[in-house]
Amino acid sequence: MDKVERRTNLKKFTAGEIDLLVSTALASRGLDVEHVGRVINYHLPQQMENYIHRVGRTARAGRKGQVINLVTERDAPLVAQLEGIRPQPKGAPRKELHATERVAAPKKVKK
Repeated sequence: MDKVERRTNLKKFTAGEIDLLVSTALASRGLDVEHVGRVINYHLPQQMENYIHRVGRTARAGRKGQVINLVTERDAPLVAQLEGIRPQPKGAPRKELHATERVAAPKKVKK
């Protein structure tokens, strides 16, 4: 999107004209939008500071909010920090993440 289209969409979101805003990490800092009720992370950032800024878009000023993280093995170090545990060595029994449902990796299709 060009700059004008991004700004137009952000204005519509902050005005409540649209309910969903999909963004890159660019929106994780510097936006003060009052009514963000949910942040969904498709790719987690690698640094905790960036994660805190990103999820800080919701649950502001005593309001409720929800953060949903879609995680893969690549996210294990940050998830371990979030859960206050150390990453387990390869082959060690895994601790379950706080998830209501585990989704299996897609099966590879032979050509």
